[in-house]
Amino acid sequence: MNKKQQAFALVFSCVVSTAIGAADKPPTLYWMSVTTGMGGGLGGMGAPAMPNMSEMIMGGLLGGSADSGQPGAGSSQRSILLQLSAPNINNDPKADHLIPPGQKMGESLPLLTPKPGKQYKSADEQQEPEKPKGRMQIYWGCGDKIRVGQPKTIDFATASMDDYRRFFRTIGVNHPRGPRPANGWTYAQWPNEQDHQAVPQGSALVGRHEIKANYAPAIHFDVPTQNDFMAPVNFTEFKGNLPDSVAFKWDAIANAVGYFAMAMGNKGADETIIWVSSETPHMGWSLMDFLPTPEVHRLIKSHVVMSPNTTTCQVPKGIFPGDGAFLQFIAYGPDLNVSHPPRPAKPPKGWQPEWVAKVRVKSTQSSILGESGQPKMGGEGAVENAPKREKAIDPVKALKGIFGF
Repeated sequence: MNKKQQAFALVFSCVVSTAIGAADKPPTLYWMSVTTGMGGGLGGMGAPAMPNMSEMIMGGLLGGSADSGQPGAGSSQRSILLQLSAPNINNDPKADHLIPPGQKMGESLPLLTPKPGKQYKSADEQQEPEKPKGRMQIYWGCGDKIRVGQPKTIDFATASMDDYRRFFRTIGVNHPRGPRPANGWTYAQWPNEQDHQAVPQGSALVGRHEIKANYAPAIHFDVPTQNDFMAPVNFTEFKGNLPDSVAFKWDAIANAVGYFAMAMGNKGADETIIWVSSETPHMGWSLMDFLPTPEVHRLIKSHVVMSPNTTTCQVPKGIFPGDGAFLQFIAYGPDLNVSHPPRPAKPPKGWQPEWVAKVRVKSTQSSILGESGQPKMGGEGAVENAPKREKAIDPVKALKGIFGF
């Protein structure tokens, strides 16, 4: 082999080694979780820990984001959760998200890596688990009458493990794992203890977004109009009072890809009742958060999620007692998925990009159902303007101990 051949072989081996090394390295992940309505951001809580079971259930039942660990607050607002994770370690990590002018939040948002011991912990993490007690019933389907075969019931005092498995068995829902703290990775997020400014009502995400970090490749993508903040869920009509049937309507949201509703109430001190809009039995709370667009389409075909053409539903008569129930509603928006290099139509075996970015959007709203708690029509003030009830529903307390939290 002459010198020219040796030099070529050396260069070729370096190129191959670099390509193999890049292929072996997982891609950097960046997610924007965009919420109109309740939940989805951290507010002034600072950097959070991973959510515990009570926070995830609270997020599911009350419209918060399972990733943020924060429940909804009962009013329509805009919130963003930004999360970055990269397979690198940097002793002095720095990252910023450069935003378009229309977002009205300055030139950039700092992505902060949580410091040990600084994570937000909920009060529920300090509480001792309670032994499950009482009963739980689940009903499903829109309509004026309870359907044959309902409800599914479990008595926690006598239930066996097989009873638990049968009762909580449901259609699986795909929740992809997004950026999060992990060994060998650097994680950062906004909002955080350095910057947790509120998102202005007139804010718009449309335009160029760039993420620059000293431990990750540069990320850049454009957010189109369809992936901007969704319109608020606007209930236009509630007809009927509990324990009779209650029909409700809402305005269609232009970029919604599907809808889901659930309601929860108590009967006495030890009985929890859940109703879901699904045509098949489903516990509901795993659907009260962001879902990938293909997953929403699949669940519509399975009659679990309502189609985007649906604008009315009815809670059947006789499910909830007259003291009311808490209705939670979600509109799923379309995902934006971007990568570098762009994903080929038919990616070869082992292909993976340098980075992957996702923008996911949802809009949520809630209302009190019942004679003493009919909401004021119109999405944003529905809950805030509802008459006060003597006894508020506490869904986390009702479910405490079922899952060992």
